[in-house]
Amino acid sequence: GLGLETARDVSQLEVKQMLGNIEDIRDYHKKVMLPKMEKSVDNAQLMRILFETEQPRLSRKYGRYCINNTRSSIIIDQNIKFFSLYQFNKGLKLRVDGMLIKPIQRLTRYHMFLSSISKTCKELGFVEASTDFASACDSIL
Repeated sequence: GLGLETARDVSQLEVKQMLGNIEDIRDYHKKVMLPKMEKSVDNAQLMRILFETEQPRLSRKYGRYCINNTRSSIIIDQNIKFFSLYQFNKGLKLRVDGMLIKPIQRLTRYHMFLSSISKTCKELGFVEASTDFASACDSIL
C-alpha cells in the first residue's frame, strides 16, 4: 500500500482498469501525432491529411479510453477516501479523476485549435487553407 492505513488500498487490477490505455495514448501522441503536427504546422494541406489519416487510430484509441473512463469513475467514487489521501500525501494539485480526463480534453483542444485557425485563415482570405483546417477539424471525433 501507500501507507494510508485509514483507507482501503486500491488493487493493482483496479489501478490497471482505471488507467486503461492511457500510456498507449501518451506514447502515440509523443511518437506519432506531435512529430507529424510539428512537420505540418505551416502547411494546412499536410495538417488536413494528418488528421484524416490518423482519424481511425484516434477514434479507436480515444473510443476505448472514453468507454473505460466510466469504469474509472466508479473505481474512484468507491475509493474516494483513498484517492483524496493519496492526492494530499503526494501534494497533487488535481484529483485523480481530474488527471484522467486530460486525454479527453486534448481532443477538444485539437478541435478548438483547428477551428480557430480555419476561421482566422478565412478572415485573412486564405480560403484553401481555411478549408483544409476545417476538414482536419471535422476528422476529430
